[in-house]
Amino acid sequence: MPQSLRARWIDLGDVAPRALHAAYMGLAASQAVDAPPLLLWGRSGPHLSLGASQEAALELDPAACRTQDIPWIRRPLGGGTVLVDGRQYSFFFVLPRAFDARRPPLQPQALFDFLAPAIVGTYQALGLPAAAQGRHDFWVNGRKIAGTGSGLLGPCQVFASSFMLDFDAALFARLVAAPSAGFRAWLAEALAESMTSWRAEGSVPAPTALAAALRAQVERHLGWRLEESAPTPSEAAAMAAALDEVEADEWEAESSSSKRRVPYGIKVKADTYLTERHWDGEWVRILTRAGRIARVAGAGPLMQAAITEAVLGCRPTAPELEPRLRCLGPAAARHWAERIRQTAHVEENG
Repeated sequence: MPQSLRARWIDLGDVAPRALHAAYMGLAASQAVDAPPLLLWGRSGPHLSLGASQEAALELDPAACRTQDIPWIRRPLGGGTVLVDGRQYSFFFVLPRAFDARRPPLQPQALFDFLAPAIVGTYQALGLPAAAQGRHDFWVNGRKIAGTGSGLLGPCQVFASSFMLDFDAALFARLVAAPSAGFRAWLAEALAESMTSWRAEGSVPAPTALAAALRAQVERHLGWRLEESAPTPSEAAAMAAALDEVEADEWEAESSSSKRRVPYGIKVKADTYLTERHWDGEWVRILTRAGRIARVAGAGPLMQAAITEAVLGCRPTAPELEPRLRCLGPAAARHWAERIRQTAHVEENG
């Protein structure tokens, strides 16, 4: 076990969406560089949480969000769009950069690797065979149960994730931007296949048991002595001030960027992407898994059903696609190989 180190546990309780994000923002901004680390725990009302580099106008469907009365918030942490609601418990590690003289501040991948054993241990202690996957995710039985986001806020590194007790894949598919009804239908199906939740995998733990398991695993794997704590008056003031900094629920008239976080589509999980691209009179929709085409559809001259069968299982590169499309003739084979290559998105660096 690592040498024991004092840390603070702050239970935020049930808070409004903006207050959830303002809590870790304000606490991070108000820490001394050598202050003890904090672990925040809380639950909020429904909202869509966008990553720091994402734009609501590109990633979300404003009409659907208004109809469902679900606001959005752009968090100052990395990662993609997630649906947060009362069926999950969020937690945030707030690590002042010099809290532990035994180690330097960590790069994002190293930070994930440092904290992941405590999070995986929590799932496993309560009966789920979870494992860290790639650079950002946690999976159970081959399906994603949680993602993560991190960033530097003031003198602190902040790492966020949640325990998803239940997940409404169909609702999430309705709320995100989609270039067509077919894209939205494929997304709902891909999410149902690729995502899971505590309820889908087994017995849902009581909130008190879940919090206790996380604390125990943090103490076991990180060597922290978690002490019950509450924000000090100065920290509470910083949290209140951060409410004004939370970017929330103001739809841009138009985007300042030409691309989504995933160009032409969305990341479903660490190795799975759904994309769709349109040209005059032509379109292609592609689902890729582990760098290979798992599903494809399209329309346009010579775009036949035979094409969709021919390219399944291959990588979206010209050398692999063109031989599969020879039945179309050389020019059409090059044309559709390029359309598919331009549309597909493949995971890079895990």
